[in-house]
Amino acid sequence: MRTQAVVLLGCIILCLTGCQRASGTRPGVVTIWESYNNEEHRLFDQLARKPFEEWYQAKHGKSIEVKVDRVPFGGLLPKLKMACQTSTTPDICRVDVAQVVQLAFGKAVVPLDELEAYGGGAPDKLRDEYVAAAFDSNLVEVKQADGKWAVHLFGLPDSTNCLCLFYNKRLFRENAGRLKAADCDPGRAPVTWQEFVRYARALTLPGKKQYGFAMDNSLWWTLPFFNSWGASFVDRDPGGKLVCTLAGQRALEAFSFKVGLYQDRFSVDGVETRAEAGAWIPGAVSPLQGFANGSYAMILSGPWNLDNLRGTDGVDLGVSMIPAGPEGSSSTTGGTNMVVFKASPNKEASYQFLRFITSAGFQKKWAGALGKIPVRPDVMDKIDLTEKPELTVFYQQMLNAKARPPIPGYDRLEELVNPELELGLKGQKSPEEALRSAASSVEEQVLSRINEL
Repeated sequence: MRTQAVVLLGCIILCLTGCQRASGTRPGVVTIWESYNNEEHRLFDQLARKPFEEWYQAKHGKSIEVKVDRVPFGGLLPKLKMACQTSTTPDICRVDVAQVVQLAFGKAVVPLDELEAYGGGAPDKLRDEYVAAAFDSNLVEVKQADGKWAVHLFGLPDSTNCLCLFYNKRLFRENAGRLKAADCDPGRAPVTWQEFVRYARALTLPGKKQYGFAMDNSLWWTLPFFNSWGASFVDRDPGGKLVCTLAGQRALEAFSFKVGLYQDRFSVDGVETRAEAGAWIPGAVSPLQGFANGSYAMILSGPWNLDNLRGTDGVDLGVSMIPAGPEGSSSTTGGTNMVVFKASPNKEASYQFLRFITSAGFQKKWAGALGKIPVRPDVMDKIDLTEKPELTVFYQQMLNAKARPPIPGYDRLEELVNPELELGLKGQKSPEEALRSAASSVEEQVLSRINEL
C-alpha cells in the first residue's frame, strides 16, 4: 500500500513538472480547456470570449484572442499529464477542486498571487469577494525553493456547490401527529442535529418500510458532520511535519453521532427498528432512489439533484440547511476552479481573464441564466430564482461551507478512510478505533511522502 502512495505522489510531481517546458499555446492567444455541458459551453463562449477580447483591447490598447476548447471532465488529470509531457498544455484549464492541490504540488500551475496583474499583497486578499469555501480550495501550502512552506493562490473558482438537507414535505404532513408528539414542528426541517434525531425517529415506520433518514458512507459525505463539530483533518506538529488530526476529540464526537444514527435501535408499534436506512451498505437502496420513491424522509444532497426530484410523484421537495452541531451548520464543497499553467506565455492576460469571468457582472449573467450558485456572495441576491427557489438555501449554506482537506491525491484519502468509516458504522470497530486507524493510514501512506518533499 505504501508503494501506491509513492507512485501517486511520484506521478504528480514527476509527470507534471514537465509543464514548465514550452507550451502548445502562443503569445497573444489565450487557450482555455473547459468541460461544460452544451448549454454551459454556448453561454460561456457568448459571455466570455468576445466580451473579454473587447475589454482587454479597451484596457490595454492591444488585441488578445481567446480560444475555447472542450475537453472531457472525466480523466482530465491524465490528459493534463500527457499535455505536460508533449508540451501541449493550454493557458487555462477548468479542473475539479480536488485537482488544484495536485497541480500545485506538481509545480504545473502558476501561483496567481505572484503575477504582476495580481497587484501584490497576501494570497487571500481577494477572499471577501468570493464564496469563502470556493476561494479556499485554491489556497495551497507548497514547499519553496528555500525549503520553507508557504501558502499561495493557485486558481479562482468558476463554479461551486455544496450539500443541504432534502426533506419530503409530504411525509412530514402525513406524520404530523407523530412529529408533534416528539416535540417536532411538521412545518419545517430540523435545525440542529439533536432535533434531527427526534425528527428521524418520528418519521420511521417499519410497517411501511419508511425511514427517517438515509446517508452515504464516504469521507466527502461525512465532512459535513466533521465540519459542524469543528473537527480538523490535517495540521502541523511542533516540528513542522503534517499530521492527520482525524482522530481528535471533535472528530470522534462527530463520527460517533453519525454511527449512532445507524446503530441506535428503538421500537415502533412493537417492532424494533432504526431511523437510518442503511442506505450506505453495498446493494442497499441508495439515498437518492429511496427519497424519490418515498421510502426515505430526509437525505443530504446537492443542487445537481433539484431537477431530478422536483415534480417527482410522491415527493414534495423541501430544502433546508444541514442541521447545526456545536460549531453550527456546515457543508463540504464541490465544484471547479480555473488554473493557469506555468508554461503559458500569456500568464498575465490569463489571470485577467479569470478575474473577468468571476466578476460580479459576469457571474450575475452566468448564474442567472443557468440557475447556478454564483461564486460571489454579492451576486446571490441579484438572481431571479423563480424557477429554482431552493437555491436560496444553497446560497446560505455555501457561506458556511468549508473546503476539502488541502492534500494532493484526495481520491487516495477516500480510499484509505472510507473502509474504516464503514467498519465503524457496522460496529466492527469503535468510532475511536476506526478514526485512529484511518488517521494512521493517512499519515503513513500520504502525509509521510509529503513531509519528505
